[in-house]
Amino acid sequence: MFTTRRRSIRSSSWSRKKTRRFPRPLPLLAMIVGVLLGSELLLRAIANFSGLNGQFAHASNELAQSYQLRFLSPDGQSYKTLPSSGKLLATRDPLMGYQLQPKQSTQFWAVNAQGFRDTDDVPRQKPSDETRIFVLGGSTAFGQLSSSNQAMFSHQLEQRLNDQVAAQRAKPNAYQPEFLPYTADEVEKVLQRATRLPDRQYRVINAAVPGYASGNVAQLMERVAAYSPDGVIVLGGYDDLLLPSARSAVEIPGLDDILAGKGENWGAQLMGALGNGFNNLYLVRAPQAFQKVDKVDPHVVRSLNLAATPLPLAQSLAPNASELDLRVARYRDHLQQMVRWSAAAKKPLFIGIQPEVTGYGKTQPTAEEVEIISQLGKNYQEQVRTGYDKLATIALEAAQASPQAKVMNLYKMFGETGKGGMFLNTTNLTDSGNTVLAERFYRAIATDLAIKPKPFATRE
Repeated sequence: MFTTRRRSIRSSSWSRKKTRRFPRPLPLLAMIVGVLLGSELLLRAIANFSGLNGQFAHASNELAQSYQLRFLSPDGQSYKTLPSSGKLLATRDPLMGYQLQPKQSTQFWAVNAQGFRDTDDVPRQKPSDETRIFVLGGSTAFGQLSSSNQAMFSHQLEQRLNDQVAAQRAKPNAYQPEFLPYTADEVEKVLQRATRLPDRQYRVINAAVPGYASGNVAQLMERVAAYSPDGVIVLGGYDDLLLPSARSAVEIPGLDDILAGKGENWGAQLMGALGNGFNNLYLVRAPQAFQKVDKVDPHVVRSLNLAATPLPLAQSLAPNASELDLRVARYRDHLQQMVRWSAAAKKPLFIGIQPEVTGYGKTQPTAEEVEIISQLGKNYQEQVRTGYDKLATIALEAAQASPQAKVMNLYKMFGETGKGGMFLNTTNLTDSGNTVLAERFYRAIATDLAIKPKPFATRE
């Protein structure tokens, strides 16, 4: 009797355990999704109510997407097999490879009706009192990843030139006069003053395009000539070290596969789209929202360099000395085209060999820059230094064909500043770096355009 009762109790207990219900997977999943969705909506509402939307938009992913090129066909259609998350629209061009689509903007940049990075249009008919200086080049010249149009070096350069003109008008005796005084003692005194710029309105127009190498820039030079430039700045060199010698210019990446009907499979495209959507969530961007713009993760912006392969940058550099010589020779040939324009037009041409993060020298880089340099590796650093030496030598040779052409080797420019924090990645500059670059070009241009006082005897 007792045995039967114990069995009955065990059977009843087992039955209760067997019928215990666990949460079903679908309701649990729905609950998790609901919590995440609610958190996302709540975070967006808080950001909107507190005015922090701009802070969230400055997260590194948003900044990189804003500057990421999105390529369009000549008729303005997106290429289905290319990434479509970029905000900077570029249209395929048979001569220049691609060009920026006119009239577009984000909170970080604006492109005018002529396709130049400027908030105002540039009429072909130049005002009589205007001095125009065009900036040509690739990503560094364009001001890639700068916080605004006002932060890029070309805008700051324009401001410096016009500020000096305003200062000359306010305090004319602080600058050298148009005519020298009569006595030698007075001549010596006035020549100690700052040089004087011609009293004009200076406009610096940024016509650079991200990713351009010297072949693209040489073609762009012909287009810019129609706007009657009084001087041209060409800033580049680095992309030519990465671009294989078999290619004369940078093209839309993967264009050959597109024309051949190849491309990413649908799975890769789907994963890319999901990744972009995930990165745009405020829940993901919140931790980045209060970081400074000057601290963009180098991995996020790695794909912005079109001349490089998806492999490490060291593998995009020339594999041997003969290939390097061919790449440098291509750079020379394209520079010679631009120097010939300078000689024929009798206009100044400033050839800037762009700065690069390994050129710091004795200056102590920031922790972020040290990490970038470390990830590049010693082999990369040695190859880049060799490449830059060759670029400088070949640029000086090309410049000899025009007395108006001047070479500015800026590879080690930031080693003279005594402080780091100038680079976001290998070549793109922080806003502070753009300020230093603007000052270098200001000094060079102010020296070149300075009015030389005339002798007293020539005075009417």
